[in-house]
Amino acid sequence: MATKEQYDFFKDQFVEEEKRYSDLTKRGEIYFSILSILLTGVIFKIKDIFEILKVLDNATFKTVLIGLFVLSFLLFSLGFFFITLGLKIREFEGVTDIKSYLDSLGGTPPTNEDFFDDRIVDFITASERNESVNDLRANRLSISLGFILAGFISMAVFIFTLFIQIL
Repeated sequence: MATKEQYDFFKDQFVEEEKRYSDLTKRGEIYFSILSILLTGVIFKIKDIFEILKVLDNATFKTVLIGLFVLSFLLFSLGFFFITLGLKIREFEGVTDIKSYLDSLGGTPPTNEDFFDDRIVDFITASERNESVNDLRANRLSISLGFILAGFISMAVFIFTLFIQIL
């Protein structure tokens, strides 16, 4: 027989996973926004970058710069891919299916103790499934952040190398 405190504890666990899901979604949206702005800027300046590369005399530096630019774009694209995977719509486990619950009642309603025992089991099951969904989402967003940071570093090296060559 479950107590009200036990019920509240497991309900809070479920609510925490719902909040975590929402927080991860917000984080993914921020990553997506930053990356979208960055890629828009890169695409907007791509013509200017290639104009500068045309006037460089050193073939080795040209090759290095083109390689860094392509690497940066590839890393940003991988970051975008993992953000998309992380934000992909997934089925999130609810506490109970009301229709099937009402169908299973039959003619006699359950006692309060039985009802709360069943709801605790529902909360535990839903929380565990939602936690695994959130863990996967958090992992994919972490991977995307790694690719985005690597892309920033690669782009910074590209810009630094370009300025060295121009000066």
